[in-house]
Parts: sequence; C-alpha cells; structure tokens
Amino acid sequence: MLRPLPTQRPPLRTAEATQGGERGSIRFGSGRYLVPKALVGEWVDVLAQDDKVVIYHAGAEVVRHDPVGPGESGVR
Repeated sequence: MLRPLPTQRPPLRTAEATQGGERGSIRFGSGRYLVPKALVGEWVDVLAQDDKVVIYHAGAEVVRHDPVGPGESGVR
C-alpha cells in the first residue's frame, strides 16, 4: 500500500558560498534562485533565514527569495 507524500519540503541548509551561474542563477537546497546579472560569475553567500533565501555579495544583501522546492526556480 502506498503512503501519502510528505506535504513539506525538506529543510534548507543554513548557508553556502557559491558562484553565480552563466544564466544568472544559483542552486541552493535543490532549488534555483535568480541573482542580478552583474553577479554572473561572482561569488555570493546564500543563507536560509526567517523563511527566506537571502543572497549576499561582498557582505551586502542583494536579493531575497521565497524558498522553492527541488527543481523549481525562484522568480523575482
């Protein structure tokens, strides 16, 4: 017998440093999040805070996204 699927996505990791991809997005917690075009190829810090995914560059907050599920993309 099959059981129902879980209703919540797994918790996000706390933080990670990653490089902005060529398409203007980064991957975090199996989801993809957009970064400003100026940060393509630049290193950014990504943190999960207060039900948001927050992207920082050079210590300054750049953008906030609602968390998305695996394979989904955050749009801003």
